[in-house]
Amino acid sequence: MTKFTTFLGFTVLFLLSITNLFSQDDCNSAVNLPVEMYSTCGQMALQSIDFNGATASTQAPDPTCGSFTSGTSIDLWYSFEVPAGTNTMAFHAFNSDVVPGIFGTSEPAMAIYRGTDCSSLTLLACFESNAGFMENGEIRWEQVSGLNPGETIYMRVWDQGNQDKQLFIAASVRLDMQEDDCDTPMELGTGGCNILSTGGDIAAPENCGWNTTDNSIFFYFTVEADDQQPYTITVEEGECWANSGGESPEIQFAVYEWNGSNCSGIGGSGSTYMGCANGTGTVTFSENLPAGDYVLAMDGYSMLSVNSLCLFGFDAPFVDPSDITINLNTTNESCGEMGTAAVTVITSCTGNPLIEWSTGETGNSISDLTAGNYSVTVTDGVDCDTVIENFTITADNNFSVDAYTNGEACDEYMSATAEVTGATAGQCSFVWSTTPTQTTEVAQINESGTYTVTATFGTCTDTDDVTINLFDHIIINNFSDNICNGTNTEYTVSFDVSSTGGGSVDFNVDTGTGSSTYTDNFSTTFPSGTAYNITITDMNGCDIFNYNGLTDCGCSTFAGTMGDLTPLTLCADECSDLLTHNGDEYLEGDDILEFIVHDGEYPGNIIARNSTPEFCFSDLSSGDYGVTYYISAIAGNDVGGFVSQSDPCYSQSP
Repeated sequence: MTKFTTFLGFTVLFLLSITNLFSQDDCNSAVNLPVEMYSTCGQMALQSIDFNGATASTQAPDPTCGSFTSGTSIDLWYSFEVPAGTNTMAFHAFNSDVVPGIFGTSEPAMAIYRGTDCSSLTLLACFESNAGFMENGEIRWEQVSGLNPGETIYMRVWDQGNQDKQLFIAASVRLDMQEDDCDTPMELGTGGCNILSTGGDIAAPENCGWNTTDNSIFFYFTVEADDQQPYTITVEEGECWANSGGESPEIQFAVYEWNGSNCSGIGGSGSTYMGCANGTGTVTFSENLPAGDYVLAMDGYSMLSVNSLCLFGFDAPFVDPSDITINLNTTNESCGEMGTAAVTVITSCTGNPLIEWSTGETGNSISDLTAGNYSVTVTDGVDCDTVIENFTITADNNFSVDAYTNGEACDEYMSATAEVTGATAGQCSFVWSTTPTQTTEVAQINESGTYTVTATFGTCTDTDDVTINLFDHIIINNFSDNICNGTNTEYTVSFDVSSTGGGSVDFNVDTGTGSSTYTDNFSTTFPSGTAYNITITDMNGCDIFNYNGLTDCGCSTFAGTMGDLTPLTLCADECSDLLTHNGDEYLEGDDILEFIVHDGEYPGNIIARNSTPEFCFSDLSSGDYGVTYYISAIAGNDVGGFVSQSDPCYSQSP
């Protein structure tokens, strides 16, 4: 069966070379990965990577997912060239060797960039994974469109928890995998691949060492009544590999009767189970199979932390050795970007097919195609069928850009997005008329005005305008709430208001009794010891500020002032009937006011008391002749009709 042996022999050598590549943790030393053919998995760049000894890089722009922190997240860099005929590829990170639950879990993340070198990187996409209970996270079939054949794409890979681990990464031309689901098995041919399988979705047969279902894929075939029995299916030169060692990786497969439409009856070892086989190298299944439809379920051997990823070739009675199967991918001519075409040979007779294009060129791919009709012819010896595939390259220069905004006038900024038709955003360059200039698909704009975006795709250019209207915002300055008046009976709340747009600004203030409009500043008073709650809003309802608090100015008791401080001389039978009080006292609820004659101390040593400032010579019987005494008003707590001089808020006039 040389058609497998030659093909798989090449594959074995290539796979061994993968493990000898050294992972790099800096963009400038990114490992360039070849895009190669992997049987039914199609063209892809595949790499086994190891974070052991890797360090964190600081290359900009930073990824926007996966909890990435520049200089902290340990990352590895790889690059590859987009193959001809390809505008969209799928990205994968999978099969970690971390044993979930014992050493934590693996949660890989991946950022995809384009750029002519590491100094001109543009972030195209960012993917992350989430681990489950006793289950590592994986990135599977995440697509990036707008790729250009021949351009360099960079992959930056890290683990969200900085796990020291091994895993596989891949970038595939194939965008989905029908044979990964037992509801949609693939017709069994001469080859297969479970590298990109997302996991197990059937019960294991519990035979042939198959106890857990992991990287399973499904093929269907038909047994005819005249087929020789026992029916034999041989997997030749099966090659598997994994991130860990210590156990020989192998392939396992089981055969089930199939109802021709869905997964019912596939899995386990029930009535539809027809047997299984497992091993390495050449593995043979041989059982008596009645005529009918069947599904072959293929799985990689499951070890403690990883699963076998396999390429394999089939031989069975229905396999036609003259079959050639190919995949053809094309890109059209557009805006000066010439068309391309690429063919991948999945199976052939000798493994060394000849590929000829109608342009006269040979090889897997051609480029620089103008609009028109073309064909590709694939041959592989006289005993092998010839495959001719026709295709058309079209020219489409209908390129345009429409710009629109997202956001509200009250926001600090709005985003403006350039939406292109006739290309994908990833294929275009953008220039916004902002200051400074922005060159991304989405611009962030924080000033009102009209802005122009220029979008370029190849030789095509288009422009569009957006108008941004943003309200000015108010800023509260010099807020104060701790200035008390001279009597400590009330305090002042005041502040200034400015506008981000400059100039005089109106605003609304509500102190609890309704909203009023003020300009530039505000001031009001509140009784000492009472709370305030002030709401300040701009005139557009964009900004709302709420201030609340309480200031206790302390004692407010005040004895007031005497009307005349001129010295008096009292002789016998004279009174101070001309002395007055200014009536400017302030009494709290439990205070009284009285007048005293005292010795000038504070609090004064009282010689006489009265309810008025009038005192007569006869009231000073305890005084001494020739000594100066003072008449003052005093205020404080009422104790038996007299002012208590021990009141903490005691007040005595000069």
